[in-house]
Amino acid sequence: MFKKLFGKTNTYIELYIKNNSKKILLKLKEDKDLSEIPNALWLLLSNDEELKLITAQLLHEVITSISTTQLKKVDSLFRERTSLEWSYDWRRENPKNLITSSMSECERTTIFGLCSFHPNGYFREKAIKALSNMSSENTLPYLLIRLNDWVGIVRDCAKKSVKNLIGLQDARVIVNNLPLVIGLRNCTRYDHSDIINDILSILLRPECYSQLERGLTLNDEKVRRYCYEIIIENGVLNNKIILDYILEDSSPYNRLLAIRNIKENISLEELEILIKLFLSDKFAPIRKLVLEVFYEFDSRRSVPILKDSLFDRHYSVRETARYLLKNHCNYDFASLYRNKLKTLTLSRGAIYGMGETGRVADTIFIVPFLDHERSKIIQASIRALSNLDFETYKDIFITLITDSRPGVSKEARKVLTNKVNIVDVEEIYDIFKESELSFVQKNAAILLGSIKNKWETIRYIVEICANIDEEISQFGYSALNRWKIKFNRSYILPSKKQVLNIKEALTKYGDTIGQENKQLIEFYLSSY
Repeated sequence: MFKKLFGKTNTYIELYIKNNSKKILLKLKEDKDLSEIPNALWLLLSNDEELKLITAQLLHEVITSISTTQLKKVDSLFRERTSLEWSYDWRRENPKNLITSSMSECERTTIFGLCSFHPNGYFREKAIKALSNMSSENTLPYLLIRLNDWVGIVRDCAKKSVKNLIGLQDARVIVNNLPLVIGLRNCTRYDHSDIINDILSILLRPECYSQLERGLTLNDEKVRRYCYEIIIENGVLNNKIILDYILEDSSPYNRLLAIRNIKENISLEELEILIKLFLSDKFAPIRKLVLEVFYEFDSRRSVPILKDSLFDRHYSVRETARYLLKNHCNYDFASLYRNKLKTLTLSRGAIYGMGETGRVADTIFIVPFLDHERSKIIQASIRALSNLDFETYKDIFITLITDSRPGVSKEARKVLTNKVNIVDVEEIYDIFKESELSFVQKNAAILLGSIKNKWETIRYIVEICANIDEEISQFGYSALNRWKIKFNRSYILPSKKQVLNIKEALTKYGDTIGQENKQLIEFYLSSY
């Protein structure tokens, strides 16, 4: 295509570089925009040595600042840019022509590595061969990614290079690239088990254990996750040391997976440390897992902690505590929650628990908390009352949509969604029209868009699309698209009033939704 536009390919390249180099380099430098990396490769075709050096330095700076997971995304970005393959004869080009003598070895490695992502297989193969001759430790991630290349020759070339390289690499480099190594297990194009085992066997040498432990301190959470797996599975460190690392790990999923792996081989002393450190963890699945481990280890001693966990703030933990206690003894959980609330003791978990186990009569213990100063307590009360007696308190929930606290308004909307009847619509519509709070308007709009009667809801959806608040308007368009998809799923007929209301809405706001949507709704109405 570019040859047709510009006559000669090199003319196009000159124009492209002249018109785009500053913009590309600025996006890379200021925004660290990874999508500009394939475009930057074009700049390396320039005859301007200074431009090539600046580009190489910037590319190296960006690439060394990202994780291996992000590096794989860059590989995907290159595959999306098929124009890079067809607008220039990359098959005859050589990656070595993109570098200069003034570039450092690390910068050259980065350029060759990015060339190995190129859509053209011949060019990728040359890039891999160039990488194989580099002594830099940064070559390994590019070669690991190419092990799953869709072209057999390229894949075999990468495999040969990796086999030659891993014997020379120290454990530190392998640990840094563990996500790419372990990720090969999920690749179905080729069986990589032999190369994975060869690489991991290096880490299991006693002299490499310190590098595995170092991996638990790195910023890349996937590196830490795989280090936990290898360390725990092979008994590299004792449980006490591992627990110390888990406690400091910022990733809740790493903490969860590590505890899940370590629980199979844990002593009573270590269990007590585990309970002390993680029973109050912010991540609910971890609190849940600790309860299960304790109960499995010593069901009798776990009872007091399980009783305390009945009042946990998260449903899954409360449910687990009830399940395990029920296996131990036939507890009346509703009475436990009821007694707690009778004292008017502030406990969000008790309110939730009452809503999960109580009866309609128990609402009297929850209603007083609707006036509480803390929004989270009110939210819990709304949820509990909704579970126990929705119809009685529905009008209160509708009123609470107007609450000035976003969390309260949202919780009221959540319990009302898909439960609003036509008789409630006018009150909600008044809230939508009269409220000056955007989040209240949005919650009312969501309810109007969730009305099950397709003829009742569309008049409001059309008006919501015309709202000046962009977020509310976007919700309106999403609701309109869902309405069109689901239209033929029900054969309910519109009332005369509904037809008039829809026509009025189309007259006032129809231009906002576009002529095509307007005509479609009018077509649906034409039969009535």
